[in-house]
Amino acid sequence: MRLLTHFFLMGMMIVVLCACEGQATPFPAQIATATPDSASIAQTPIPSTPEAPLIRYAIDPSLANIPIQLEGNYQIINATAPIFASDVGVAYDIAIGFAGAEGWQASPIPVSIGLLLHPTADFSDILWRATDPPAFIEQLGINEITPLHDSTTPMSILRTDMANLGKPDGFTVNMGIIGIIGEDVLRRQLGALFIETQTVNLSTSTEERLTAWQSGEIDLMLVSWFTDAEKAEWVALVGEANLLPLFSVPIGYITRPDLAISLSAQGLPQVIVES
Repeated sequence: MRLLTHFFLMGMMIVVLCACEGQATPFPAQIATATPDSASIAQTPIPSTPEAPLIRYAIDPSLANIPIQLEGNYQIINATAPIFASDVGVAYDIAIGFAGAEGWQASPIPVSIGLLLHPTADFSDILWRATDPPAFIEQLGINEITPLHDSTTPMSILRTDMANLGKPDGFTVNMGIIGIIGEDVLRRQLGALFIETQTVNLSTSTEERLTAWQSGEIDLMLVSWFTDAEKAEWVALVGEANLLPLFSVPIGYITRPDLAISLSAQGLPQVIVES
């Protein structure tokens, strides 16, 4: 009897222990991920930022080869014939030229032209004093020109100076040419003193032109700038003593009426670039 009681108590303890055991935690349900169809991916267009429309930016022959700085998508066109207001919207979207033409807006910043002389050029002092900025007004036929210094030395004095230097019949210098405004006038002014300018054709690249000047390949060339900062860059490259400002000319522009325009640092019209 005692043995039966013992087995009964053991059985009850086992039942109690099983009842106290924690229930098993089920694993979380696994959600199947759909595999994308490769054909569907190939046919889905990739979003892209639309490219700004190409703007046809024309430069009148009077301003040929003047370096300009713009921000945007432009096709720079050096026109071979004078640009008229009627050309804009047909052949061009924006055009720049000299100010004063009917229907053109005036830019707040003129373009300036200067003479760059190599310090070792033969008779560089004669070349410097032989330039006559006020004469450019008549010889270029542009009344709006502003001379940047007075007429230098009378021709009679220059001829005497050249004779005293042993060059009464003149001499020859190498002049860098890119087709910039004033080059022909300067050559005529020097030619009046029997100073022959031998042409050295250059690209419009500032770096290549500067290399030709630094190497002594050319004795003189004309350069341009719009802002004081641009002029300061030339001065830093060649030295203030080697850069003679000659004259400045006001710029005009005309644009397609539907274009939203801002002015660049050079005072030139450019399409507003959306950020």
